[in-house]
Amino acid sequence: MAGREDRGDMDAPRKKAEGLRGRKGKVIPEDPATLAPEDLRRLFHELRVHQIELEMQNEELLGAQEELETARARCFDLYDLAPVGHCTVRENGSIVEGNRLAAELLGLERSALVGCSIADLISREDQDAWHLYRKRLLENRSAQTCDLRMMRKNGRNFRARLNSISMAANANKAVFRVAINDISEQLIQADILDLTLVRLLAAQLDGTLEISTEKGTTFSVRFPERVVA
Repeated sequence: MAGREDRGDMDAPRKKAEGLRGRKGKVIPEDPATLAPEDLRRLFHELRVHQIELEMQNEELLGAQEELETARARCFDLYDLAPVGHCTVRENGSIVEGNRLAAELLGLERSALVGCSIADLISREDQDAWHLYRKRLLENRSAQTCDLRMMRKNGRNFRARLNSISMAANANKAVFRVAINDISEQLIQADILDLTLVRLLAAQLDGTLEISTEKGTTFSVRFPERVVA
């Protein structure tokens, strides 16, 4: 079926040209020898003008193609050199493409990243979080954020923040544009800040204080024994 439709699309210009040729044949005879000199000069002029028009159109097409290639290269540079890991993920979770930083974050070659399931790169403890996040993306086409643990090729985890949006693709299937940020250092800094606050509080209190950070780590601090006024 598809082959016949493609063939029909290819034959359409030919049929149009034959129709135009048939109509023009009523004015211009098939045998140029039967044309008067004035008609020959007019026909030659029209053919020359048409040739120039085709050459100009060809130049415009070449220019447009060059501009398109330049824009494509610029977009590729912006994508590939972005300070954030970017991936395009199919609805079933397979990665279609990824930029340089995404491959580096996950400890993979870019060629190995393509075709890989993003679920396989998420820690076992956060699989439920990923599936719930994927469900949100399919139900809501606005940008969604999720923090979870991802795994590098060497087996080490890092804390990742995913910023994603779902977009329509072919055959009513969605694709996800996913930005991956390594927020491990941010969480460490947050823990340090929490500890600093605890130490400041320790100067004002006696006894022992326990505090839990956002990562779920609990710190126990014993203060010097003194009476607080």
